[in-house]
Amino acid sequence: MEKIGLYGFGYLGKGRAYLEKLQQHATETVDEQALNQYVQQQIERGEVVYYGYQANGSLAYGPDFSPAKAQAKAVATGYTDHSGDKLLACTRRGPSGSWGEVFFTDHTFLFNTMRAYRMGFLSFRSYEEADAFISAIHQNLLPGEKWQFAKGEQNPALVRPKTRYEILESYLQMTFSKLVLEYQDPQSPNYQKIIFSKDGKYCYFNTGLLTNFAEDLYLIGEVYGKKPNGLFICNDPRMADGQRSLVTRYGFAKEAVQNGPGVATFFTRIQDIIYDPSVPIDFTAAKLQHIIVDGIERGRFPRHYTQQYQNGQIALWDLSQKLKAGIENARLIATRNYKYVVPQYRAATRQRPGAIQFLMPIYLDRMFDKQPDFALVLSYHDGYYVPETILLLAWAYQNARILCKPDDSWLNPSEIVDDVPEGAPSDESTAAPVTRHPAPAVNTASAPPQSPATAGPSAVASVVSRPAAGDSALTEGALAFPHRVWLRQLTIGNNASLRGLFDGDKVGTISRKKTGDCDLEPLLGQQMLVDIVARNPLGGTYQATPVRDGSNAFTLRPEHPNCAVKQPAGTPAHTPQAQAAPHQGSHTTTGTAPATAAPDLPAAVPAAATSPLEQLVQNLPQGITVQDLFSQLVQGMQASITPTSNPAETAPAAAPAPISAPPPPTAGPTSSPSIGDIVVLRDIKKGNNGGIRGVFGDGSATATISRSLLTHPKAYYYEKQQLPVRLLGVNPLGGGFRAEPAEQP
Repeated sequence: MEKIGLYGFGYLGKGRAYLEKLQQHATETVDEQALNQYVQQQIERGEVVYYGYQANGSLAYGPDFSPAKAQAKAVATGYTDHSGDKLLACTRRGPSGSWGEVFFTDHTFLFNTMRAYRMGFLSFRSYEEADAFISAIHQNLLPGEKWQFAKGEQNPALVRPKTRYEILESYLQMTFSKLVLEYQDPQSPNYQKIIFSKDGKYCYFNTGLLTNFAEDLYLIGEVYGKKPNGLFICNDPRMADGQRSLVTRYGFAKEAVQNGPGVATFFTRIQDIIYDPSVPIDFTAAKLQHIIVDGIERGRFPRHYTQQYQNGQIALWDLSQKLKAGIENARLIATRNYKYVVPQYRAATRQRPGAIQFLMPIYLDRMFDKQPDFALVLSYHDGYYVPETILLLAWAYQNARILCKPDDSWLNPSEIVDDVPEGAPSDESTAAPVTRHPAPAVNTASAPPQSPATAGPSAVASVVSRPAAGDSALTEGALAFPHRVWLRQLTIGNNASLRGLFDGDKVGTISRKKTGDCDLEPLLGQQMLVDIVARNPLGGTYQATPVRDGSNAFTLRPEHPNCAVKQPAGTPAHTPQAQAAPHQGSHTTTGTAPATAAPDLPAAVPAAATSPLEQLVQNLPQGITVQDLFSQLVQGMQASITPTSNPAETAPAAAPAPISAPPPPTAGPTSSPSIGDIVVLRDIKKGNNGGIRGVFGDGSATATISRSLLTHPKAYYYEKQQLPVRLLGVNPLGGGFRAEPAEQP
C-alpha cells in the first residue's frame, strides 16, 4: 500500500505521537486525516522545499534545489503557530542517506538552524562567519606553520565544505571538545580550564596557540544550552581583547582571569606518546577484515589495489602479506627514528572516551620516496598494540596536530592533497559501506601522463630529448616524459631529498636514493641538469633524475662550484648500463656513485655508520664533556681573533689537549670573508637546535645563527629570506661561520 501524506514524507515514529508534537505548536485542533490530505496535495503540486549547501558552503533552498543533494526538506501542514507563521513538517537526511524523523517548526527557525555552522561544541550563525573566524585566527597566529592542505578535488562525501584552513578548524574543534568534556572533572588535568563570567553567559578558554607576538591566544564566546552534566555550546566565539575587557564588558571576575586558563592537556606521561617498536602488534581475523576489506570498500586503499581486488586480480592473502610487510618496514625504521610513528588523539564520542593512539605509515610497494599509502591506527592494550583502522593522510595529520605539530616527514601538509574519495567518511561510527565498483579516478585533465614507476636511469638515458639552452617552456597537460631541464634554486626537502624549480614555478624533486651519498649542502641554491620522469601522485610536483657525466658525477651550471659524490668506504662503485651525455657547455663534477642498497631492506632505513661528530663524542677522555670541548674550541678561536693580555686566565682548568678547528670555507673565487664582516645571508632555512642557516657570497659559504642570538621568531627570518649578518667566527664543528643578525651597513 502506498504511503500518503506525512507517512510517505519521512519517519513518524510509533503511533500517533507526531500529532501531539504538532499540536504543541498549532493554534487550532489538529485533524490527522485533514493534515495528511493537505500534505499529500502539497507534495503532488511540487510544493516541497528542499534545503542544501552550495559549493561555497552557503545554504540554498527552494523547489528547484536538487532533491538528491538536499540535506533537509519541508512541506506546509496547513496550520499556523501562535506567532501566525506557517507550520512546516520537516525532516533531515541521516548519515546513511535516508530521511529522518519528522519534526514541526517554521521556516525561519529551520533556515537559521540549517544555516548555522558547527565545529563540535563551537557554533556560528553561518558558514561565512565560521570561515571569517578561522581566517582571522590564522592571520593572528605565530607564522611558520601550515594550516591547510594542498587542494585536490572536492570530496563528494562532505555534506558541506570545510573552512579555508581545515587543519586549524579541526585543531580548535578537538581542543575545545576536550575542555568541555573534562572541565568539571576534578580528576582531570583539564579541570576548571574553562572560565565562566559571573552570570554564566560567557566562557573563556585557552586555544593552546600562540599569536604573532608569541602570546597565548584566548577565545571568548556565549554559553548556550548548558546541560546538568556541564556540556554546552559556545556560540559566536571570538578572540579575547584583554583582561580589562573581560572584567568590565563581559562580567568575569578579575581574579579568575588574572593568570588566564591553561592549555588543554591530552597526556600526562611522555611515554604515552612514544611508540615502542618492541611491543608486538596483535592481528586478528576480524581486524584484518576491517582494515583490508572495509578499507577497500571505504576508498582508503590505493586505487590500483582497489580495482585489482574488485576485479578478482589480487587475493586477500596477498594484500595481507603486503600490509604485514609494510608494518615490519615501518617498525624497522621506527627502531632508528622514534618520531617515525606519530601519536594522534582520538576524539571522545558518546560510546567511548578520548585516547592516545599511534599512526604508522604504510608503504605497500616500498616506494619510500613518495607519500605513504595510508596510516595504520594502533591502540595500546595490555602489552600489545591493537590495529584499529586505516586513515587517509589528511585525517591522520589533523588528528596528529591536536597533540603537536608533526615533523615534516611523511606527514607534511604541504604535500598531502586533501582529496578524499567518495564514500570515505572519517568517522568510523557513521561510515556506510560502499558497493564494490571501481573507485572514481582523480580528474587528471590538467596532469601530464606518467611514465611507469619502474623506469630507471638507464631507461631514461636512452630516450631523453636534447635540452634547450635554458629552462624549457613546458605546457601544463602536454609535458612529455622524460624531459630534460635545468632544476634551479635547489633546496633540501623531505627525507633528505632535493627540491628545485623549473619552467616557472613547477617543482621537481630528487629522492635521496637518486642523489646517493652526496653531501647536499654545496648543492643548495645551485642549478642541476635533470630528467623529469614522472608526476608525483600527491602534491603536484614532479620526479626528477640527475643527469650524470661519464664519471657518474652531477651536471651543474658552469658558474656554480662543484660537488663531489662521496663513495662509501668498503663498497664497490655501481655504474649504470647507459649514461646520459652531459649537457653542452655544462660543468661536471668528479666522483663515483654509491652502491645500490640491498634489495631486501627498505630504502628509508638510516645507515648504521656513525658520523665524525658522534665518533668524536664517543672518544672523549674520561671526565671531559661535550660542553667542555665546545667551550675550549670557542675560546681558542676567540683568542686567535682577538689575543688577550693573559691567555692563561681564560683557559679551562682541566681541559684536554687543544683540538684544532677546521679552516673556514672560502667564500668564492673573488672574495674571502673575514671575522667581523657584514654579509647578506640568503636562502634561510631551519638549522640545528632551533637556529637558522643560510648561504652568502656566491653560495659556497654558509653561516648559522644560534637560537640564543635570534631577535625575532624564526618565521620572521624565513619570510625575509635575506638578512644582513655579522660573522662572529668559524663553526667548531661542521664548517661554515657563526653569525648574528646585524643592521644593514
